[in-house]
Amino acid sequence: MSRCLAAGSRVRLASGEVPIETITNTASIISIRDGVEVVEAIKWIGQRHIDLSRHARPEDAAPIVIRADAIANGRPARDLLISPEHAVFIDGVLVQARALINGGSIAQDRGAQQVTYYHIELDQHGVFYANGLEVESYLDNGDRSFFETDDLPIMLHPALKPHAAFDVRKSGAAYAPFVTDPAAVEPIWRRLAQRSVELGYGATTPQTTQDADLHILADGVALRPIGNADGRVVFLLPAGTRSATVCSRVTIPGDLQSYADDWRRLGVAVRSISIVADGVETTVPADCPLLSDGWHDVERLGSEMWRWTNGAAQLPLNPSSKQMIVTIDCRQVDAYPTYDQRMRPLAA
Repeated sequence: MSRCLAAGSRVRLASGEVPIETITNTASIISIRDGVEVVEAIKWIGQRHIDLSRHARPEDAAPIVIRADAIANGRPARDLLISPEHAVFIDGVLVQARALINGGSIAQDRGAQQVTYYHIELDQHGVFYANGLEVESYLDNGDRSFFETDDLPIMLHPALKPHAAFDVRKSGAAYAPFVTDPAAVEPIWRRLAQRSVELGYGATTPQTTQDADLHILADGVALRPIGNADGRVVFLLPAGTRSATVCSRVTIPGDLQSYADDWRRLGVAVRSISIVADGVETTVPADCPLLSDGWHDVERLGSEMWRWTNGAAQLPLNPSSKQMIVTIDCRQVDAYPTYDQRMRPLAA
């Protein structure tokens, strides 16, 4: 995970405002310390070019566009392209850009094919100006291998998605409180969404469908259900089936409510699976350790237990000489965004 600014972002130095790609680590930058602008040295600059057209999960790396005046008048002064995880300084706290997406004044450019990101490190984590907007400096999160500027092995398929367990910004090392709690972010989001409407951009959400398109891919062949009652979906697998994948549309909760800070791909929530082969029934509960490839962690509420698929979850099968009946006890979400297929490949 890393947080960066796209090429073309104009950073305020002591000598004036310049494109970030022209800055060297000998320059002095204008930062903000305790509400006061100060001049300080740049410690390090990272750079990385990403081919989004070949990225396995382009939505994790495609830039967020913060339109001119989206935060306030002159903030930013012109459109700013920023990585999804990069935090902006607003209302005295740091909020990641993707949590502020409203589909209007703040949106993700999912049509981008290429992007070059840069990041600036100071002696201490701080805030500086990019296109007139206060944004965070680099804070080492163990992700320097994301960049091409160090003598380290380079991360081949960089993911800029949230990973709360390893985000040092939550440890108190950040310049200001780093907030991800929906209760804290939602009021900021709502204010900016209303401003988006006032600026004439509007605030939109993806088009959705209630159809999960649940099916099984058996040895590469798509099989549709032969029965569906009360959330128990029945499939008939041909004799000799060696591999089976539970496939469906997915929803990313953060795409519908960006402040929710939940960027998992959720397909269907499976309570249990029944597999009948050669007259013998095998029940696979949600906490079965064999449910691993394409399955999220088990969730519980009281006596209930379930496990979400990610849209392409492998079934634990023993090939049978006879047909197999697979019954999946599951529930789906109320709305599945009709994502661009490039943004939701079936493979994880």
